Amino acid sequence: MTPSILPPVTSLQLHKHRHASALSTTPLKGDNADDYTTPVYIDGQGPFSLNVDTGSALVGVAGNETIGCDLYYDSSACDGGAIKVVYGSGFWSGVVCEATVTLGAYNVTNYKFGAYQKQKAMTTCERTPEDDATSPRHMTQPHNYMQGIVGLTAGEVGRTAGSPPLLDVLFATHADVDPLFGLQCCGFDRGRGGGGALDVGGFDARRFYGAIQWVPVTKLPYWAVRATSIKFGAAEVLPADVAAIDAYADGADQSIVDSGTSGLVLPKPAFDAAVATLSAAAPDVPRAFWKGEACVDASKLDLTSLPELTVSLATEGDDVVLTMPACRYVNRVPKTSYCAAEAPPRKEDAYFFSVGPIEDGRNVILGQSLFESYYVAHDMGASQRVGFAPIRGCDADGCGGPAGARFVLGARWDVVAALVCLPLGAYIRWRNQRRRDYAAVESSV
Repeated sequence: MTPSILPPVTSLQLHKHRHASALSTTPLKGDNADDYTTPVYIDGQGPFSLNVDTGSALVGVAGNETIGCDLYYDSSACDGGAIKVVYGSGFWSGVVCEATVTLGAYNVTNYKFGAYQKQKAMTTCERTPEDDATSPRHMTQPHNYMQGIVGLTAGEVGRTAGSPPLLDVLFATHADVDPLFGLQCCGFDRGRGGGGALDVGGFDARRFYGAIQWVPVTKLPYWAVRATSIKFGAAEVLPADVAAIDAYADGADQSIVDSGTSGLVLPKPAFDAAVATLSAAAPDVPRAFWKGEACVDASKLDLTSLPELTVSLATEGDDVVLTMPACRYVNRVPKTSYCAAEAPPRKEDAYFFSVGPIEDGRNVILGQSLFESYYVAHDMGASQRVGFAPIRGCDADGCGGPAGARFVLGARWDVVAALVCLPLGAYIRWRNQRRRDYAAVESSV
């Protein structure tokens, strides 16, 4: 089946914290240091803001008031048995419930999901969870709620609540909807971005530039691909023996495309090589910054000194080459928000390094650094694949510039922009230094 580039069957707006005949969209929403969420209804209740996670297979939602969310699903009558799920940065345990789950224009009846009774780092709600007294204050953010998770893997992963992933069931029970979905994740920037869309049943061409470049999925259920090269500038960091394999001998995927991971995760040798390259480019930045243990004042790091990140992915023909600017792997955090363990307020905005090593595994995890640079298309048909096209339709590009500027300006306009903007930029920098006026920029960490 040929993926459609027509208005989706259903499209949901994303909030950061779309079959040819019918394509639906729901919103996405996000915020600094948050995952992207989309509205989901359960038995008509909601909307619940659930973390859109292509690296998970489950639906889970706050199941009682002790979780700290004013909006929760009353699980007192649920009798589907106990369940516990552990993630890389948190866990939840609770009970299995069964209800009608609504995503955009579609109902999935008799769907089994988990209702949290206890959790850690799985919600951002009005109050600190009663069972997690050590939960950091920045997990309580009344301006951007996240009451649970909706997994979008292409198959079941480990522990389930008794139902396959939500989209698997949706596509199986709605024959008029092509098994396709796409994510437009707009990076948060001065309050103008942080949104996007989840397209179900096709792909909305208004959300990306050019043609979608497709990469085969090497193995299910994750959206696994093979990276052949990862470079910071001209420096290759992916070991040659890793670049040559689809998966490790024990079956572990070489690389995974995952919307639920902030930034980028690299195997330890690749991470160490990346830090060596970046440290040489910015020698005055303390090592604690590159370890993710500390932030750096925005005035002390010039992002133009850092190289682009380039990731090459294997196909049957030429590799698909994806590039990301430094502002996608070094995120600017406003002075009014937490940065690493540093509590606000601070004197000025800060930068946080959103690349990390994976100590207990070897996967490359291509997270929000990639999703905020490209519209990411997913084909769950007979030949599973994932595709990429430069993102557009965002209010801002998440790097302090107007949306789409990196992709639509031709060489002539680049020259004009340089002649006009460089003198203006020099004046603005002089004025800001004199007034000590620090801008607040928010992006995903």
